[in-house]
Amino acid sequence: MTLWITLLTCIPLQAQQILESYFGGREYHLVDFQYKQNFIIVDVLFGGILPLKFILDTGSEHTLLFDRIIADILGIQVEQKPLHIKGSDYTQEVLAYVARKVKIKLGDTPVRQEDIIVLQNDFTYLSLLIGQRIDGILGGAFFKNTILRINYEKQFLKIFNPNKFFDPMDNYTSFPINIFKNRPYLKINVMTAPNRTNQLNLLMDTGAALSLLLYTGTKTGVSLPEETIPGHLGVGLGGNVYGFLGRTKQLALDKYTFDHLVTNFQKLPETDSLFVRPFRDGLIGNMIWDRFTVQINYVHGTLSLLAHKSWDRSFDLDRSGLSIIVFGKNLSKYLVQDVIPNSPADEAGIQQGDVIKKLSWLPGWMLSLDGIQKRLKGHSGKKVKITILRNGKKLKKYIILRDLI
Repeated sequence: MTLWITLLTCIPLQAQQILESYFGGREYHLVDFQYKQNFIIVDVLFGGILPLKFILDTGSEHTLLFDRIIADILGIQVEQKPLHIKGSDYTQEVLAYVARKVKIKLGDTPVRQEDIIVLQNDFTYLSLLIGQRIDGILGGAFFKNTILRINYEKQFLKIFNPNKFFDPMDNYTSFPINIFKNRPYLKINVMTAPNRTNQLNLLMDTGAALSLLLYTGTKTGVSLPEETIPGHLGVGLGGNVYGFLGRTKQLALDKYTFDHLVTNFQKLPETDSLFVRPFRDGLIGNMIWDRFTVQINYVHGTLSLLAHKSWDRSFDLDRSGLSIIVFGKNLSKYLVQDVIPNSPADEAGIQQGDVIKKLSWLPGWMLSLDGIQKRLKGHSGKKVKITILRNGKKLKKYIILRDLI
């Protein structure tokens, strides 16, 4: 199960805070984060009053608040002219508004005033898929004219003052990137098929809980590999996004190569392909980036990577064919959202809408979304006992895990 949030807007929002007043002469600010379900979750004091949880999303141009009710409660004024934002499937539109000079305090850093986008209706899908209340996303505009370092291993950010920044970067591998509308893009080689290598323009997207997503049906000629499975790729502002899962032969980040990489393939709507083509051919998400300490220099347009010792570890993948969301009080119940056709879960007779009551010997109250997914990523051939509730009746099922692609 993969998730991402990506916004497409053409609204020019200007930074409201002078950098020096933000840094106060300091070299950098340090911010802790929580890494959960392959998302970077930061604490934000919103409007100078309310503590909220935001996702750090370099793939979004702007900061976004999911629920207008929060803005109304805090007395934050939004502009009357609505925005029509395209979601991740490039077909659905979401109604939103601009709010100016909103006070945002990230961790223990000073308060900044930022222009943000406020959704008209509560966007709750992400909370259900992560298993934790998520109130918004912190976009690239927040880090404009700074240097952002993300330490996935120790789970902290460093936001550097560009006027005091000095780092010899001896151990880092650096790449030129293009910062376009506060989003970082890099051109890299991807072997999409035997004897076929494409140089692709890919978005560096920390709002994507996946490794690689490629668009098909564009000028690059990227097509589906021979072996794919249809599936639920994730959730965006427009709702669920569907496509195919397969493998690319190789992705190369200089000396770091990833072979037979599990890849999401999304076909763009014909009416919107021309709009997307000039900007990107896909994106690279956190399942690649979390193998490194990542530094984005928004001033000079460079991306620097310092590999962790386990950078080349295998990718743990679901071997059941289940997509699961949480619901209920305290987000403590587990619902089957989707079942891949002809997958082990499908063959076991599990259906969309089933409620998971027990997994192996663990009762529902002891389960967590992380724990369920870890067990469903077990070795091929492992038998997993699952008790479900369907139409008021408890049923026992057995899933025999196997590689899906």
